[in-house]
Formats: sequence, structure tokens, C-alpha cells
Amino acid sequence: MKVDDDTLEVTRLRDGAPGLRAPERAGSWQARRGQRHRLALTLLSAGLVALTLLALLALTQPDPWATVEAYLHLRSTAPQAPSNASGSELFYVRDEVPWGKLTVDQQSIYVADLTQAQQTDGTASHAGLSFALRSGKHTLTYDAPPFALLRCTVSVPAARGDTCPLATPNALEQGIVSAPALVIELGATVDRLPAAEQVALEASARDALALPQQPTRVAPGERYLGADGTLRTAAQELRAVAFREPWDGLPLEGSSGGCVFLCAMPEGAPVPVGSWVLQATVRLGYRYLALDGQTVDEGPLASERSLGPTWTGHLPADLGAQRVALRVEVLWYRSAWNVVLVESSPQPLLCDTGSGLTAALMSGSFASPAPLPATNPTAGCLVGIFNFAGNGAASSQILLLYRFGVLLAIDAAGHNRFPTLLLATPDEQALARQIIASH
Repeated sequence: MKVDDDTLEVTRLRDGAPGLRAPERAGSWQARRGQRHRLALTLLSAGLVALTLLALLALTQPDPWATVEAYLHLRSTAPQAPSNASGSELFYVRDEVPWGKLTVDQQSIYVADLTQAQQTDGTASHAGLSFALRSGKHTLTYDAPPFALLRCTVSVPAARGDTCPLATPNALEQGIVSAPALVIELGATVDRLPAAEQVALEASARDALALPQQPTRVAPGERYLGADGTLRTAAQELRAVAFREPWDGLPLEGSSGGCVFLCAMPEGAPVPVGSWVLQATVRLGYRYLALDGQTVDEGPLASERSLGPTWTGHLPADLGAQRVALRVEVLWYRSAWNVVLVESSPQPLLCDTGSGLTAALMSGSFASPAPLPATNPTAGCLVGIFNFAGNGAASSQILLLYRFGVLLAIDAAGHNRFPTLLLATPDEQALARQIIASH
């Protein structure tokens, strides 16, 4: 021990030996306080670095919040879908194609074989395809070339980390899907095809919808419908072809996503079981060509002038429309598209138009035999009407010729019965006789 001025210093002789506590220097308390502050700052900095690293790790995961919860041992507050008392959940699928294969936990299910809510007419809603899953996490794979492979997870009850795309039931599905059921979006829609395959599908549909290009002669002096639906007279010899081509104008009203040509069927439309049916919007009409192949005019299949310049009635809105929605059935087979038109009538398209014009002329129902098409349907179609006697018995038949959008009386009897109709020229009368002879 030594004494130096006013300072007393005491030195311990060995570790652990009791000693006298020296009087504290003036700055010792402030020094320890600074050490505690530095320690707190160090711990806070370390915590912030750890949270930053955890956040960066979480952002690389499919569900960041689920990752954070797992690391921090938090309880998930994600809303849980109600499940059935049996511990299973019913799932429906939407936007499937019949060749697609759905694999659930490595068990293959062909979508076409799923339980379907069939109707009495043999059709089914897309919402009718369903399957049940028990409690737990499940892996789903949907393979439907050439669509992109879908692989996702879904849990019963629902978990935050689920990746299968779920959809809100639409108006049609709401009548089929029960409250606890979920709708899985499989994604087999035209707009989700690879660009090259979408082009190939549209090309196949164009070929399936095209009418046979069999030109027929239009003699000078013959009548036809022009582009504005008015009657015109051929000033020179022409060639006529009927066309049915993809629509390239504004989308149909109500089409999803502004679809123009190949679109999903409207909600609620019945479709054949196990089929991929699309709505194809097309334009219809006749095209009139000069002998050198140049287009001279185009016209609709029918207009209010089809029944003569003095007819004052109105045609149904869909008769003669240049924009028409048809149904096509689509299949992917051997790495190629196969498209088939779902015909609404066994009669040729042009004969259907002739029959529709005859019905409008009669202002309602009438008795007639099946129309008779020419060997080349573009040339025309004969439509017959029975004339009835006073006792209700059919006494005679009147024949009319539908040609180039115009309904013609081929003889005096037909013209007297329907005076608004134009009378057929000698060439047109000769065609009518040829049609009768060919049948």
C-alpha cells in the first residue's frame, strides 16, 4: 500500500483474495453506463441483421409469410376454408380439356373420367368435374399438352402456403358448387396456349369452317345482294363463291377478354360430355369475282330485299347476319389440332337460309319438304311449299329458288302466290329443273 497525495490504491495479493474497495474515480459510473449503451446497440444491430436475412430468405419462398411464421414459431392467422365433418374437402375443376391428365398425390385421374353432373340431354357443366381430398397437404399435377404443365399444392383445411389457383364460382357454378367446395382453375384456355400453338389452332379452325370454294356462274342480268344488302343486277358475267371466314372485326358483345375468333363458350351454354367446345365467330356471305379473279362485290346471305323490292316485312335478326357464332369441337391428337364444326342442322348452310326466308315470307309456320340443294350448293337451293285446299288437304306444291341471297318464284304459280318475289330468268328456271332432275 502506498499513499500518494489524496489517492489511496489497494492491490489484491492474489485472485480471489479479499481486499479493500478503493474509492471510485469520478468517471467510473459514466464509463459503465456507456458500456451498457454500446452493448444494447450491438444487440439491436445483430437483431436487425437477423431479421433482414430472414426477410430476404422468405422472399425467395412461394409464401413469404408462411416462411417467417415457421422461423419465428408464430401461429398462422390465415383464413381457413370450412371442411366437411368427415375431414375431407370437395374440389371442382374449371377450364379442363378431355385429353388432360390430373395427378393427385401421384395417382392419375383422367379429367374425362371424373364424376360429372350429367343432365338428361347428355351435356354437363364444366363445374360438374369433382373429386374429394382428405385432410392434409396434397400435390396436384395437370398435364394437357400443349398447355403448360400445372403443378401446385392444396391443403385440407386451406393453408397459407397453398399454390393451386382457386377461382370464385361463377353464376353457373354457384348452382352446382356447394358452400365449402373449392374451384381449381386448371388453365386450359385458348389465351393460355403458347403463341405458336394458338396460331396453329386458329389455322385448323379456319380450315374446318371454310365452305367449299366451288365458283358458279352469274349470268349478265341476274340479281344478287350487294354489300349493303340491296338488290343489284350483274352487268357482266361473274363468278360467285360462298364464304365462311374467321371474324376479324370487333369482339362479340359479352365475349371474355375481348375475344374475336375462337372464344370460350358463353356461361351456361350446354356442352357435350368429355369435349372441348369453343365458340367460333365467323363472317358469312357471297363473294362475286370478275373473270380475272378480282373481287367485284360481296353480299350477305339474306336481307330484307331478299323477298323482293316491295316486301315490307322484317327478317329475324340472325337471318342473313354477316357475323355468326358457331360451335366447334376441338381435340389435340398426335401433336396436332383436330377441329370439327358442331352443325346445328343437317341441311347445307345455304338451304337453311332459303328455308328461313320462306318462313319469313309465310309469316310463321308452314309445311314444306326438305330443301333440295344444287350439285354445287353455291348455285342455289329449291324450297317447296304446300298449297292447301279448303278441306285442309295439300292440293299442290309451289317451288321457290334461293340463289345469291334472293328468293325467286320459278313459275307463274309461285309469282301469283307471292307477288313480292322476283320472277326467275330463263337461266334460273333451267337451274331449277336441273336441281329437280338431280334428286
